[in-house]
Amino acid sequence: MFDHCSPPTIYLRFYSPMPAVPERLTELLVGPPKGGGRVLVATSGDEVVGHSIYAKDKQIIGREAEGAAVVEDEWQS
Repeated sequence: MFDHCSPPTIYLRFYSPMPAVPERLTELLVGPPKGGGRVLVATSGDEVVGHSIYAKDKQIIGREAEGAAVVEDEWQS
């Protein structure tokens, strides 16, 4: 999916310019978040077109979590 995202979309998701999303990072994004959380993907046929994740940080107390989402450029709006 990230191969179909523009550099600005990648930057807005990861807050860092990347020519490509590293494979090790992709592996972390599809597994269950450490410490709790969920991953949700949006698909069209066999293609993933969106990714969302929320994860609890060990330092966050209570019911708070961090979340992030990205949608392939063609599917935005």
